[in-house]
Amino acid sequence: MIAAARAGLELSVVATTAMACWLVIVVLTILPTRSPEFIPLWVIVAVVAFALATVSVVAIRCGRPSTALSWVLGSVAALGGGFGIAFVFMYVELPDADGYLLAIGSILLLNWVLAFVWLAARQRRFAR
Repeated sequence: MIAAARAGLELSVVATTAMACWLVIVVLTILPTRSPEFIPLWVIVAVVAFALATVSVVAIRCGRPSTALSWVLGSVAALGGGFGIAFVFMYVELPDADGYLLAIGSILLLNWVLAFVWLAARQRRFAR
């Protein structure tokens, strides 16, 4: 179970990092001319995504993450998951929503779920 959870979290880190890099490119090249009012939102989402990926990698690379690191990973994952839920709902509810909302929301939700699965698997392994 722990190997599968780790592999899933590692793959979600790759997807989250790629998405965050794409967001940075969009913020720097497209939004200034088309939708400058959305720059702060997408900068925050990119920062949260980079933070989630970074904390996930640090937690994975530690043999046994400390309680503090587990809390940080859980908190950042929950924040990313909250954004993910919001973007998926926006895609579903808005009649003219673009598909990137669904993609970003799905990636953040996936990382959130896999971070908690990995944390639970680690906790279970070391509780024995």
